[in-house]
Amino acid sequence: TLRVMVLGDSSPVGLGLKDRTFAFPEVLTRLLAAALDPDVRVEMINASVTGYTSEQLARLYERELLRYEPDYVVVYCGNNDASVSGSWSDLDLLRSQRAAGLRRLLARSAAYRLLRDLLVRPVRDRGALGAPLVPRVSPERYAANLERIIRACRDDRTRVVLVAPPQRYLWPAGLQFKIFSHVTGEDGEFVFPPQLARLLDRPILYCLDGRRFSVTDTAVDHMTRAVYRSAASDPLDPAAAAAHWQEAAGLAPGDPVAANNLGVALWRNRAWSEADRAFAAARRRWAGQDAASAVERDAAGSPILFNRAINLLDSLADTSMVLALGSVPFVLLDSALQADWMSLRIKQPYLEALWALREKPGVTVVTVAEEFRANGGDGLFVDHCHPTRRGHEIIARALADVILRQERGGGE
Repeated sequence: TLRVMVLGDSSPVGLGLKDRTFAFPEVLTRLLAAALDPDVRVEMINASVTGYTSEQLARLYERELLRYEPDYVVVYCGNNDASVSGSWSDLDLLRSQRAAGLRRLLARSAAYRLLRDLLVRPVRDRGALGAPLVPRVSPERYAANLERIIRACRDDRTRVVLVAPPQRYLWPAGLQFKIFSHVTGEDGEFVFPPQLARLLDRPILYCLDGRRFSVTDTAVDHMTRAVYRSAASDPLDPAAAAAHWQEAAGLAPGDPVAANNLGVALWRNRAWSEADRAFAAARRRWAGQDAASAVERDAAGSPILFNRAINLLDSLADTSMVLALGSVPFVLLDSALQADWMSLRIKQPYLEALWALREKPGVTVVTVAEEFRANGGDGLFVDHCHPTRRGHEIIARALADVILRQERGGGE
């Protein structure tokens, strides 16, 4: 038996696909079975969990999955790591869950509940309210978690294959979490802290239209539609909107949102050059604003970078699905991605941390970015990060090549 285990998030689960059998772990199983000797039984254990980061995956493997003794562990994560959900990292939250059983037992005591409400919650809430936004998992912690998995696998002589998640560029930066900004939990409290909700609730406009929506989303799912529709819309016609936002930008010379919205209004009028100047002014205003953290400042400015890129693409009449590496539109879209902590898309520091691990014994790093660019680019995603059926096939084939080469004695 050749046993392969996949540790990952919602992408290996197959989120966004019509049939889970199209997800790359299932496709990989079929590819290996077809290529290996008929006497070899291929066993796939898909231990991926939607929403997980490297923090949960490392613990899951150490505590629950070592006993399966896989021959290969494929790790696919990073999109959730490189996002924010508030002022607490995943590590902070996991630490806060210690002794949860004891706390539930004590919660039966009225005296304990009184002390908790008087002393613990106010301190926690005050800290969270004024604390800076942080990623769920920092790049340094991401690297450490992957190394934990690698160390555990080396003890069992299990080979590790790390997959660098492909990135989608034509996605509206800073918008994805907006549809959740007013969602409340069972306790009636909003799921996002005020400082994150304030960013999401800004009346910031986007360069979005039906043409690009239909071009870039070949398999649009309901989540993607909801994200696009959550963008603020300008009720004014293009000419009136340009005049309105020109006046607003003049009355609020330090407001990046007003300058951005002027740029969007000019983009609607196909005044590309004037729109670019407005977006450049918005970016300067954004860069000069104070923020509690670099993450918060970058997240606030990511829509401006996205809008400037779309305006430039439209001015060049570039409807290509594949953006040339190093081109100005690509650089702007990549900058928007790197600044966008409100969508689940892996960023460069995380990829660099992952690539650095290829020097470890028994570790192979698989990248599919070039294959994605050559075979449809953004058209290989159903939403912000989940691949289409074709995208999963590309990932599966890249993994099959690595595993088959090693099984046939070709080295790592």
